[in-house]
Amino acid sequence: MRTKDNKIKLMFLSIQKDNFDQFQQCLEECTKDDNVNNLRNSSEDSALHVAAQNGRLSILRYLVEEKDASIELKNNNRKTPLHEAAQFSQYKIVEYLIEKGADVNAIKNADWTPLMLACTKIRDDVVSILLRHGADPLFRNKDGWNSFHIASREGCVEILKLLVSQLANPTVERMNQLINSSSKNGRKPLHTAALNGQIDAVNYLLRSNFTTKVDDVDNCGTTPLMDSVRSGSTETFDLLVQFGADVTLLNKVGYNCLHIAAEVGLSNVILHLVRKYNFDVNGLTDQGSMTAIQIAVKEKQFDAVKTLEILSSKEGVPAAN
Repeated sequence: MRTKDNKIKLMFLSIQKDNFDQFQQCLEECTKDDNVNNLRNSSEDSALHVAAQNGRLSILRYLVEEKDASIELKNNNRKTPLHEAAQFSQYKIVEYLIEKGADVNAIKNADWTPLMLACTKIRDDVVSILLRHGADPLFRNKDGWNSFHIASREGCVEILKLLVSQLANPTVERMNQLINSSSKNGRKPLHTAALNGQIDAVNYLLRSNFTTKVDDVDNCGTTPLMDSVRSGSTETFDLLVQFGADVTLLNKVGYNCLHIAAEVGLSNVILHLVRKYNFDVNGLTDQGSMTAIQIAVKEKQFDAVKTLEILSSKEGVPAAN
């Protein structure tokens, strides 16, 4: 005879495998002396959460309509089934849960909404249906990010366009709150896109009719151009320069772009900065009086040290383009 724990395990396995008959049998056995909302797997997910993750619409419908499972049930991360469906791009599940009245602005741990989770993926249809049913793209999580920050990080231009085109009551003020909102450390969506080397998103932000400032600084004095250095994307760096980014700016610790490239050990970026933009290999930081080589040594970025040593030698300094 199977114990109740084994029955529960089998029930969750049958959801994953989309074995409805086995699921129904296990569920009937498990709910003889318990409520369906109390049945959890080892990750503290309910049957609804697992059905939502895996796109099992018939099972999810049975749980809601026949067993009165709560569509607002939360797991240990405070995620609802709608959070799960949005994160796993399960459009049919999202659609069904919304029809049943699920809260499209429910908040999980760290203040993430289903829309935010949908914006981590590339399924614009999930983002669109959430927006059409009242999901708030201006809502900010505990770090001060809104959905536009998240979509900028992922680099999906179609989702960025959706967030703009489907913004409710698109006044200038609300549009600015969406596109130029600062996180708690002062970072804009352009910073986020540049840091992640999302050149298409950077291009969209710079070319659109927004009030995006190419040299906006965060709380550490970091510009999107400096962030593009950390991404390792020289193409993103060049694009920002084309739109007027100032290559001479320093962050709050006095580092320029070359110092940052040395700090993170990106030899390809170091070469690009010296060859194309004539950065001085032996230039000192503004506050610490350190060269790029000394910074690379301090951070144990030995490939960068070697590159900088070659460039600083008389033979290694290339002609400027």
